[in-house]
Amino acid sequence: MSDIRFNQWLHNSGTGGVSQVDGGHVGIGTTNPEIAVHSGNNKILNVGIVTASTYYGDGSNLTGITVPGGATGLDLNDNIKIRLGNSQDFQLYHDGNNSLLQDSGDGHIQIRSGTFTIGNLGLTKTSAVFNSGGEQQLNFNNNTKFVTTNTGVVISGICTATSFSGDGSNLTNLPPSAPVGGSASNKVFFENDKVVSVNYQITSTKNAMTAGPISINAGIAVTVPSGCSWTIV
Repeated sequence: MSDIRFNQWLHNSGTGGVSQVDGGHVGIGTTNPEIAVHSGNNKILNVGIVTASTYYGDGSNLTGITVPGGATGLDLNDNIKIRLGNSQDFQLYHDGNNSLLQDSGDGHIQIRSGTFTIGNLGLTKTSAVFNSGGEQQLNFNNNTKFVTTNTGVVISGICTATSFSGDGSNLTNLPPSAPVGGSASNKVFFENDKVVSVNYQITSTKNAMTAGPISINAGIAVTVPSGCSWTIV
């Protein structure tokens, strides 16, 4: 039996037709199919289930597409990352134990909000509150311990440090003297500087005593209010 071969065949029906050209391309409504199945006049070709390794083009008219999680959210398994940026610098994912925001770029992670709060899952306990242009607050067990103000900071509770420096003239409730060496109960030795290098005024309701000799730097004044005394021994 001999084969009957055509370089092209055409079947016209109504306003359209079906054609096949040399190379196997099939056209519907066109006699010049450019791909395997080509529908002319921008018509949609519905052939049931279409399976392909990759799809291209405009998918805005596709329907029935679902994502993991459905309409209530997007579900991703552990270590499946949401990657953002041309170089995928910013990543959001869960590694099985922890939830991570990871930025490997040269910039910064910026949280832009009028008020930013860190707390537990139900926000029944707040760890920190950051206000743009206002106070910043740190809490312990939902109790405020550290607050910034326009003049400095306010600390609630005991502030412990290895050392303090700066002007302490406004400190209150200080002991009348401080022990040197030994325990706090061994108040035997008291030391003072030999040179007065800052201006000082004795409290108006108290007398003062200093172990001498003492020298006072030029331009420095020690003020002894009326009715008070300063004794150098």
